[in-house]
Amino acid sequence: TLGKVAAANRPEGVTLQQMLVALYRANEDAFINRNMNLLKSGRTLAIPDRAAAQAVAPEDANKVVVAQTQDFNEYRAKVGQAAAAAPER
Repeated sequence: TLGKVAAANRPEGVTLQQMLVALYRANEDAFINRNMNLLKSGRTLAIPDRAAAQAVAPEDANKVVVAQTQDFNEYRAKVGQAAAAAPER
């Protein structure tokens, strides 16, 4: 998951949310529906350096993570509804 990649590569002095957003911004094409929670399998990610991660304001990082999580939860709900409505085989 992106969270594991962010945690494993987070420089000192950078919040997890800052690293998540920095990773997302550096690799936007690696995500389904432009959502950081939908990382494409098998993608090689560019890892931003400390300066790039610190350039993401902590408040902005928190807002982006919350918005992305809300979008992901809506996506999951739609997928769940579609699966429940599908005829059994």
